[in-house]
Amino acid sequence: MVVIKSVSAKSILDSRKEKTISVSIKTNVGGFSSSAPNGKSKGKYEAKPYKKDLQCDIKTLKQFSSYFSDEQIEKFEDLRRIEDIVERHVGANTCIALEFAVLKALAKEQKKQIWQLINPNARKFPRLVGNCVGGGMHSEGKRPDFQEFLLIPRTKSVKEAFEINKEIKKAVETSLKKEDENFKSKKEDEDAWQTSLNEKEVLEILKNSKIDIGIDIAASSFYKRKKYHYHNPLLTRDSEEQLSYISNLIKNFSLLYAEDPFFEEDFRSFS
Repeated sequence: MVVIKSVSAKSILDSRKEKTISVSIKTNVGGFSSSAPNGKSKGKYEAKPYKKDLQCDIKTLKQFSSYFSDEQIEKFEDLRRIEDIVERHVGANTCIALEFAVLKALAKEQKKQIWQLINPNARKFPRLVGNCVGGGMHSEGKRPDFQEFLLIPRTKSVKEAFEINKEIKKAVETSLKKEDENFKSKKEDEDAWQTSLNEKEVLEILKNSKIDIGIDIAASSFYKRKKYHYHNPLLTRDSEEQLSYISNLIKNFSLLYAEDPFFEEDFRSFS
């Protein structure tokens, strides 16, 4: 089991050079730290990253340090007790960074990988998703309406997945140069290619990658007044038309993964 002896936090810069939180813990099996990402596109119902602001969360977490000393963590589900302590006192970024650090400690103590703790029934290494082409709120100018076009290799290690994604991403750059006269080999803030092609044109390129592909649609970013307002090309779809369109994309391009295809209210009505 893992016993948390102390907790501290500080402000660091993320990949966009924006401030985010890093949480460090000292335990009976060593010291561990983790940080929380800052999302650029945020949903209407997404939890707030901090209770008031980053500095207040750092101060609050330090004040709570002694509350963790009696907590003994033996499995993934025990993280709920950590959440109970900080709930309503800190924001989501602070909470997730703390839990990440605790998971690292638990993984070391049990000599397991973190994914094995999260899903004890998993028998295979999880599929890793890599961002290849970007759009939506992460890109500028004429761009795909969908936010991310993803590569999902079947591998046995993080290194192998990284190398495969890197190789295919380079090949996609060559294809974009041929198909997009506006392509400048520039990347957006999540290191994915920027293109003026629309989602179908991008998927036509990615389907030749010989690995599974997926999309993060982030539909709420172009949803307004109960309609989905596409800009590339310019058209509007209602809820049923959006469902039909996404279903056809999944079928025609054999998509393994499709994230956030509907605005939250539409999603609840479909489910």
